[in-house]
Amino acid sequence: SGCSAIAKQAGEKAVGGGVFAKTGLSLSSSVVSGCSATASDGATQAYGGGVALKSTVDDAPFAAKYSEVRGNSASGATSVSGGIDANFISSVLVRNTTIAGNFARSRAGAAYLGTNTGNDVDIENSTISGNTSTNGEAGLVVNTTSTALQGNIRLRSSTITNNSSGGAAYSGAFLGGQVEMQSTIVSGNLAGGSPKDLRIMGVASG
Repeated sequence: SGCSAIAKQAGEKAVGGGVFAKTGLSLSSSVVSGCSATASDGATQAYGGGVALKSTVDDAPFAAKYSEVRGNSASGATSVSGGIDANFISSVLVRNTTIAGNFARSRAGAAYLGTNTGNDVDIENSTISGNTSTNGEAGLVVNTTSTALQGNIRLRSSTITNNSSGGAAYSGAFLGGQVEMQSTIVSGNLAGGSPKDLRIMGVASG
């Protein structure tokens, strides 16, 4: 806890304030809290205040099981993923995990997740709550870049609630592609003080 990454020079990226990996990452019974990634000015960027997986190989899986990612932040003019940044990777699994109380100025206060291999993003028995963003989505962002080869998104027995954005973006979840939801609650999320829970770019079932 309490770790930080800071980008100070033009073109620099602060990535993974608490945990940073390039070839795959698995969190098991872990707690990542109070960490930060900071972009010091408009010429720098910050990703993943708590955790970041920025892949340099084709097979780079991300998993978080029985873990907590709590109270982390990504700050600065361009700052994404206050809790977890694991996007454009081979697979994503979040199971029995809490992502709560994280902040990102630009978007994805809780997490920005996604695959570029056609594999699925699975979120099971998990809670995403109390995350915030100044301008963009406060909760969960998954597979929203249309140029990537995306798999299905499965949300099962999970809760996305009490996330809040100062902007107009959907504060609960913004999901791209085929979405399957089972026994999942997305409710009580606010954007600019008004309810704005869920946006799906694709086909939903459940």
